[in-house]
Amino acid sequence: MNTREYFLAVWPSEVDLTINAFNMLPAGKLDYRPHPKTRSATEIIEHVIAQPHDMEQALREGQIDHRRKWPFEDLAEAVSAYAAHCKTVAGLVEAAADNDWDKKVIPFMVKGKTMRQGPLRDVCFAFMFDMIHHRGQLSTYYRPMGGKNPFIYGPTAEMIEELKAGRNKQQ
Repeated sequence: MNTREYFLAVWPSEVDLTINAFNMLPAGKLDYRPHPKTRSATEIIEHVIAQPHDMEQALREGQIDHRRKWPFEDLAEAVSAYAAHCKTVAGLVEAAADNDWDKKVIPFMVKGKTMRQGPLRDVCFAFMFDMIHHRGQLSTYYRPMGGKNPFIYGPTAEMIEELKAGRNKQQ
């Protein structure tokens, strides 16, 4: 399996886990931030939604004019926009030429200034890893917001408690 095939193998599950993480947030509390210097849940979601748009631009145009956020009206709109862009990204990655995936250098620009650059492959993986990072960041927000942590890579404390409670009832 090459790196493009690996990306395409893991991308859908990482997207689904992120969508689940968005959906588990208490909708009325998206302005929550644990500290004045941190992003609110809304700001994290806006940032994560912008990432597949940047990836699309890299895949279509060979450069990124970085979007720091993708504003949304409600959580359903956020999930819909994110899912649509992620599906497009998968199709564009699948269609990319092997040489472009491995060697095409993509400049990452902010307000027209190149901040860094790298092969398309590295850019796509960096965005996916950043998405995972921000999903982890959100995972620290659920309980203080009054919600339950979502299943991401394993059972949550709530799931384990429910399993133990179910086992105790059966004994």
